[in-house]
Amino acid sequence: MDTESHISVQLRTDGLTHDVVAGQTSGSLTQIANQAAIPLYKVVRSQLLIDNSDSFLLAIFPASHCIDIESLGRQLQKKLRPARELQIEQVFPTANPQALPPLAVQGKLATIIDSVLSTQPVVYFPSDIQSLIKIDTDDFNTMLDHAWYGFNFSYPLPGYGGGNQIEQAHQLPEAIEQRLTKLETLPSLPGTSRELLRLLNKDNGQVSELARILDHDPTVSAQLLKQARSALYGLGDSVKTIDAAIVKIFGYDTALHISLGISTASTFKGPKHGQIGLQRIYSDAVLVSALCESLAMHIPISKRPSKGTAQLAGLLHNLGYLILAHMFTDEYSQLNTQLSPGMEMPINEVIKQRFDILPEHISAWLMEIWNMPPSLIIAQKEQRNPAYKGQYAVHAQLVLLANRLLNSYGSGDANTSDLPEEVLLLLGLDSETVFSCVEKVIDNRAELKYLAEQLAA
Repeated sequence: MDTESHISVQLRTDGLTHDVVAGQTSGSLTQIANQAAIPLYKVVRSQLLIDNSDSFLLAIFPASHCIDIESLGRQLQKKLRPARELQIEQVFPTANPQALPPLAVQGKLATIIDSVLSTQPVVYFPSDIQSLIKIDTDDFNTMLDHAWYGFNFSYPLPGYGGGNQIEQAHQLPEAIEQRLTKLETLPSLPGTSRELLRLLNKDNGQVSELARILDHDPTVSAQLLKQARSALYGLGDSVKTIDAAIVKIFGYDTALHISLGISTASTFKGPKHGQIGLQRIYSDAVLVSALCESLAMHIPISKRPSKGTAQLAGLLHNLGYLILAHMFTDEYSQLNTQLSPGMEMPINEVIKQRFDILPEHISAWLMEIWNMPPSLIIAQKEQRNPAYKGQYAVHAQLVLLANRLLNSYGSGDANTSDLPEEVLLLLGLDSETVFSCVEKVIDNRAELKYLAEQLAA
């Protein structure tokens, strides 16, 4: 009796109504679902894991999501790892390894179901390589009455906002879907960043609270002090403490945003040198950040972003490169060795060709998972779109403008140095002002390069 017959018989025996949806005979779960024109968020993905006692655990979540095994392990207080191919064949001898069913032929497996599946009234799951089974979610839960519920351990893939919001499975290239669904662990937001986000969302935060957080993170506090002592602010070594840097130089809001950017960016490592190495990425980041701050100061008050937010949007605008270096270490490093100065194709397009996704899209996705401020997420998503006029457009257009201005000086990853008139109009800026701002930043380029080198160290 094959896997489909086994599940169908069990469903009929239990009095659970279901339909069989014909599909292609092989391929990934994404391919099978797309061929059947079924949105991925309605399709069940199953991944076989092994815990520290060598027992199997079947994790079940939407096919529009990727699993975070480390997060699940923390929730269960177990050390989990993906099962090997031979172990999968042992438990699911007749199933497609890329589209496992939620039930094994022999006996019940320990099973855990992500809570996000309960938001769908109907789900589809693979029974074998030839079909999907359609079933009401309540009946699906009855079928898996032995499973554990109430856990969240998966995150929507880029392009899938989750739930019923997005129907278009084609929004994310299948190649990047396959890459992401094979990842065991997603990058986590550092503890310092989580503390800073908590403070950012708190009304009436205090300088003493910010200083306390920074005192527990020598890396971030050292970087903040170095920036405070730079020629950009003119006070040099007279700034001795974090409290003084916050009060005398940055102000509470700006110091908080800069610290959040440094903490988040410094989490990721990659090749140090090269066209997409850490030194280039951080150099572009601090230049764009400084220029965003300078430009923001000339925006009319009615349009001006809140203190520190433009600077932070600039500092994190190219975080996607660091995330790709973290997630796909070997491939990113190999690409870095192949790139040379003066190449005709823009770097972001080279990244898109190799990884099937733009760096800003992967970073916007992770920022959503991390619950970062909406202004940062929009600045990531729309930083190359001069026509964007929606919420937080000022942040996105500042990053766009800064990148294009720096393009003439061989920095940033903009594809052009043209300054769209509609962007200048939206920001309330004129050409004379923006060129004056970029010249001021370039005059301090050596100082900013030093700060970037410290971040890349």
